[in-house]
Amino acid sequence: MTSQVNIRKIIPVALAFSVICTVQIIFLSILPSELSKNESPDFTVFYSVIADRLAEGENFKSSFYFKGVGNDALPSDENGYFVTRWPPGHSIIIGAIYSVADHLVVSRNKLTKFIFFIFYTFSSYLIYKITKLFFQNWIPALSAIIWATYPFNLWLTKQPNSEIPFLIFLYWSIYLFIIGTRSNSTKHIIGASVLISISMLTRAASILVPIIFVIIYLIYAIYNHNLKNGPNYVNILKKSLIMIIIPIVVTAPWEIIVYKETGKILPLTSTGSDLIRVANMNILKPRPDGSLIVSNDLKVMLVSTLSDEESCSIIEEYCDLNTPKITVKPTSFISAELYWIKFKRAFYGVDTKRFEDEVTIIQWLYFIPAAFGLVLTLRKRNTTILTLVITGLSLYFLAINIIGLPLLRYMLPAYGLYAIYAACSVDWLYRKLLTK
Repeated sequence: MTSQVNIRKIIPVALAFSVICTVQIIFLSILPSELSKNESPDFTVFYSVIADRLAEGENFKSSFYFKGVGNDALPSDENGYFVTRWPPGHSIIIGAIYSVADHLVVSRNKLTKFIFFIFYTFSSYLIYKITKLFFQNWIPALSAIIWATYPFNLWLTKQPNSEIPFLIFLYWSIYLFIIGTRSNSTKHIIGASVLISISMLTRAASILVPIIFVIIYLIYAIYNHNLKNGPNYVNILKKSLIMIIIPIVVTAPWEIIVYKETGKILPLTSTGSDLIRVANMNILKPRPDGSLIVSNDLKVMLVSTLSDEESCSIIEEYCDLNTPKITVKPTSFISAELYWIKFKRAFYGVDTKRFEDEVTIIQWLYFIPAAFGLVLTLRKRNTTILTLVITGLSLYFLAINIIGLPLLRYMLPAYGLYAIYAACSVDWLYRKLLTK
């Protein structure tokens, strides 16, 4: 009997793992060469170069020195400039892989692809583990499969994107945070705080997630306390301080190095300082057919935030320097249009603006069952913390998109959790058909 129970537990996991691996292999093998190329130079220009210097044993600080601007930058000695565009986590991970590859005398590129293959599978396994905290039977395995086969998650696997290890640390921290919150376990809260700190050092997008965790913990602790004794405010304060202090301590070494090398205090990255400008350039970028997604007034207002060179690189009419500049005073209507565009693009926006109509269709196919699964989940007892976590992170990453650069891939951390709702929907439909 014990053997049968163990087999029933193992089969869903084994099936999910097999499907995830198979789908990755098929996806990468059938992806046309035009689409499989790395469209972002971040890895080849910076991440890989820094990782190579770290693997060769260069000083950590000097590994981050470059000369030049943007994608034309080249490695330099300490007479160049210190790269603060990204936190150091992803470069350190790639550097460690390069070091292992050199030690084993194998191809760096092949080992990197293999390790990231495992990373991708593990992030799906973490979705399985989070789901299993609330649901049984096949729902956890279904959630992992749905997330692993989600096209815009699979898209990350064509190159060693920083999102892949980032999602591992984020989802692992969510898993421990849920356990720690429900069981009032200090060690799990500490573990969640350490992992979210590492995620911050991998991608700065999670910089305020510790505050989101604290808010969720406060809501859950206050509204799920023993009515007779009331909330334990001392315990609540202790856990909250843990979730705030640990990320500060873990990220402090990088912040100290950045300050010593640049004289600036930066919140993990310098990207935020010009994020609005980059976002404006992205929104102004025409679609492949040459059409714009903004009104003329909004176009003029956004162009006014750019340099002549930047505006010319996007819209040809601004290349004629003899053309008088037209300025439009921002109004509530123009601002509303801008934020509405940003809101929508958080669900289908692509860097190149290619295939966005097709992306929208796929998103509807994903969100409809996820929305229905949400309704089913709200009717289930003991899922309050799950609802709070998914709601809190959805609003957080949506806010990042609306304030900064709105792209679908920046919402992926929240979309991964929607796979839980989609799995509930699929399981409900299967049971309805099976009982007829």
